[in-house]
Amino acid sequence: MSNQQYKPREAYILSLVSGLIMLIGGVIWIVLTASGWVQGWFDWFDGYMHGIGGHMFFWSFGNFGYVMGLSGLISGVGIILASIMLDRHPNEHGMWGILIIVLSITGTMAGMGIGLLLGIVGGILAILWQPPRPVSAGTVQQA
Repeated sequence: MSNQQYKPREAYILSLVSGLIMLIGGVIWIVLTASGWVQGWFDWFDGYMHGIGGHMFFWSFGNFGYVMGLSGLISGVGIILASIMLDRHPNEHGMWGILIIVLSITGTMAGMGIGLLLGIVGGILAILWQPPRPVSAGTVQQA
């Protein structure tokens, strides 16, 4: 009899990669915003719709980049912690899978879509994972 503990490895790996992508994306957003690189993204609107200052004054990326970066940092750390807990406590796979999906959705922009997709797939795999059932001697396992 083997004393091996079965774990949702695929869900763990996908979720961990998703968290790392979100974390790195959040850091990149904060650095780009702090350096002023994103400030001129909507300058091409100047000839349309009265420019940014007219009807679209709320599109100022001044603080929005920091918000996206911070959401990426928080979501990335949360996904990494949830995936580690998924690996350490596989019996609670449903709770950690739901948390991974929710955190992936909240950090969507920081993960540039790739982190979102990996997090959702990893969370779904974590929710649907079932440990293998032990087969006792002398019984026939049905497919």
